[in-house]
Order: sequence, then structure tokens, then C-alpha cells
Amino acid sequence: MIEDTVKAIREAEEKADSLLADAKNESAALIAKAKEEAAAITKQAEADALAEKKARLAEAEKEGEAFLAGAMEEVARDIEAMKLIAGNNEGKAVETLLSELV
Repeated sequence: MIEDTVKAIREAEEKADSLLADAKNESAALIAKAKEEAAAITKQAEADALAEKKARLAEAEKEGEAFLAGAMEEVARDIEAMKLIAGNNEGKAVETLLSELV
């Protein structure tokens, strides 16, 4: 009877050791998998952030180019207007010079 009890205790201890070892292995596997998933999520988040940054930069460049093109058109119109005014005043300037010479 004592032998049966000792045997039962040893079997229970062996089973407990086996369960503990299995739990440690499963725990290690779960931790490794969680680390891999965290790394993948981090990598994807970085890629998404980079793509968003590139898209915003491209949009800002596009808006800047459009603004510059508009400003250049306005400057060109101003130059043409100034040329027209200068052309009109050129005749007056010639008349004034001629009248001063006479």
C-alpha cells in the first residue's frame, strides 16, 4: 500500500514536471510569435508612415509648382502691362526731348 502511494506520488510529480515543461515550451513559443507579430506590425506601420510622408510631400510639391506657375503668369502679365505703359510713355518722352532741343 505504501508502495502504491509512493508510486502514485512519483507519477503525479512526473506528470506535473511534464506539464510544467510543456507550459514553458508553449509560453516560449507564444512569446516568440508575439515578438514576430510585433515586429511585422512595426515594419508595416513604418512603411505606411513613409508612404504617407511621400504622398504628402508629392502633394505639397504639386501645390508649390501650381502656385509658382500662377505667380509666373501674373508676373508675365505685369511685365506686359509695364511694357505697354512704357511704350505709351516713350512717345511722350521723345516729344519732350524734341521740344527741349528745339
